[in-house]
Amino acid sequence: EWIYPLKVMNNKKNLISFYRWDDKSCITPSVISLDGLVKNKLEKNKNIKKIILFGHSYGGLLVTKFMEQWDKKLPLEVHAIASPLKGNGNFIKMCEFLPPSRVPDNSELYEWRTIKKLDGIFKNLNYDPQNIEILGSNVTRLPETYKNNKLGHNWSLSWVADELNELNLN
Repeated sequence: EWIYPLKVMNNKKNLISFYRWDDKSCITPSVISLDGLVKNKLEKNKNIKKIILFGHSYGGLLVTKFMEQWDKKLPLEVHAIASPLKGNGNFIKMCEFLPPSRVPDNSELYEWRTIKKLDGIFKNLNYDPQNIEILGSNVTRLPETYKNNKLGHNWSLSWVADELNELNLN
């Protein structure tokens, strides 16, 4: 699901990196690793003016946890796409995961939520794990279709990439 969005977002203005984390384990080690990657990019590229992170599905948990510890002067923009930011019982217990409650200073959070009944990952749950109140967050509910297809869990990432690309071109 990342190939098309990465192609859409790749341009001369952006320094694109793909970070694959172990989403079968707890987040903290991956937040530390991601922080090291970001610091390394900042050291090698002094002209960076803003960090933008995209997290899809469980990746949204990772980037929002990263956002909570962000302490740099550079602004941070986080996009959580089809992400179960509310968490789930097992994950909360096993990893002592606490969902974010507010967006910290010098950060922006954009939540891109699928329609639960169309999302193959969330549709059979008795609640929508995307629905959470995060003070200062910008929430967008995605449409039902994308390019004449049902807009479900995986297509959500491509829809957001196209939407942001369109906004940046105008």
